[in-house]
Parts: sequence; structure tokens; C-alpha cells
Amino acid sequence: MRPEDMENRWNELDFRLNNLENDKQKTIDMLKRNKLKSAQQELADQYRRFSVIAPLLGVTVVLSGSRVFGIWTLLFFAAYFLIAGAMDAYLCRGIRSIDVNTMGVEEVAVKARKYKRIHHYCQVVLIAMCIPILITMFGAYPGVYYRWGMVAGAIVGLVIGLSIYFKMMRNYKDMID
Repeated sequence: MRPEDMENRWNELDFRLNNLENDKQKTIDMLKRNKLKSAQQELADQYRRFSVIAPLLGVTVVLSGSRVFGIWTLLFFAAYFLIAGAMDAYLCRGIRSIDVNTMGVEEVAVKARKYKRIHHYCQVVLIAMCIPILITMFGAYPGVYYRWGMVAGAIVGLVIGLSIYFKMMRNYKDMID
């Protein structure tokens, strides 16, 4: 090996080592500022936020739709959002009950799989409940601009919802693996 090749390799290794040190320092700084969260903490925080937001959305929908919808429709809307909030609160409590310090790796993975499965069951129930709500809203607003607005809102909501869903599934995967 020629001295120039050795020097080039040495410089390349030095560059990679400096990058690793910088990444390590960034991680240490984030830990010091409590900015780095585990997958479990992120899941619990997301479920906690959703358990608060869902009932608030229910109240908003009921109050804003009181002039358009009948009492039974409004009660169904309210029930939908309350059920969604209760499901998220249950999942939040379940995820927080996982103690990675005292439980074994297999036990953590089993509980994470259980709550992932429950998450999917909850989604099936909520999607099934959501379909009549969307049909009712689509029928209550016959104007073409209202309907285009609802379609646009559904598309944006679907994109946002799927991105959150995939992030949550990555967190579950991190807990299980």
C-alpha cells in the first residue's frame, strides 16, 4: 500500500469518526434537555392527546351542528367522539403500564403486541361508526361547494391520519423488536 493511499484512508476514517462524535454529542444534548423520548413515551403521549382532543371535537360538532342535525344524530356524533376518547385513554393507560425496567423483553413485546391489536380493533369500530356520520353530513349539506369541501377535508384528514398511524406503528415496532 502506498503512503498516499494510507493517508487517504486515514483521513476518511478521521472524517467518519468526527461525524460519529458529533452525532453522539447531539444525542447527549437532547438527553440532557429531555427532548429524546422512547417509543413507549411517544405512544402514550399521542394517546393522551387524542383522548383529550376527541371529546372536545365532539362538543364542537354538537354545538356547531345543533341547527342542522336532529337530536339523535347529535347524540350519535357525541357518542362517537366520547368512545374514541375513551378508547385512546384506555390505550394510553395500557401503554404506560408497560415497565421496561422491571419486565423482561418478551413480556414487553407481548404487551406491546396486545395493545397494537387493541388499537386495530378500536380503529375498526371507529371506522364502522364513522361511515354513517359521513353519510349523514353529506346528506345534510346538499350544496356542491359543501360537498367538495367535505371531500377535500376527508382527503386531508386521511393523509394526516395515515401519517400518524404509520408513526404509531413504527413506535409499536420499536417496542416489539
